[in-house]
Amino acid sequence: MSRSVSSVLGRQGVLVTAAFVLVAACSGGGADAGGEVRAELEVCRDAFGDENVASVESILADGGLQVESGSPDRLRLRLSEQARDWTAAGDDLRRDSSELCTLGVTGADSRGWMTGRVMWSTLTMDSVAVGNSAKSWHEDGDGVYVQRLRQQSGLAVVSPCRLAGTANGQERRLPLEISVTEQGLGGGDPGLTGRVASRLLTYVRELLGCQNTMEVPGTLTA
Repeated sequence: MSRSVSSVLGRQGVLVTAAFVLVAACSGGGADAGGEVRAELEVCRDAFGDENVASVESILADGGLQVESGSPDRLRLRLSEQARDWTAAGDDLRRDSSELCTLGVTGADSRGWMTGRVMWSTLTMDSVAVGNSAKSWHEDGDGVYVQRLRQQSGLAVVSPCRLAGTANGQERRLPLEISVTEQGLGGGDPGLTGRVASRLLTYVRELLGCQNTMEVPGTLTA
């Protein structure tokens, strides 16, 4: 097992440390062959779900499974601060997305990957429900809107998330958006992307402490 750490400059000039863990595949299906739970892999298991991570590995891992994860604590603090600072009058629609987890295969024979991202949406709940954008969004559960991505294989999900201490109407005019993109996985498990999207949305809502309650379907479809 090997591990390398690199630093990259984020969109807002913040130095972000990206950690890559190469996990040897094993016939038992465990994502960590040595039994040691790495922090980066644990983030992906929490965000994507244990069974879904195992499914990705079973489809992809002829060699080593590559794991890249962000910091949930930093994500929570940054998104919470952005929501508290947001006002309808001062909204410039500038958003940045955070990559929470990427799973893939290392080496020249790499066949695919899956990535989960999180951001505050530039869309509003009204625009995905009844506005010009509504025709491309499907309501899958009360208040959960799903779109199949055009440029990449995957799903985007927009849903209200009300945080404490934010402006009135924040949850509808600054909703939460998550996306799950993949390459080389759909044929191995057609429902995998929808299950990961459901788990990621649920995880991020719990992480942020969204105050509005809602039931997220176990598999999201567009």
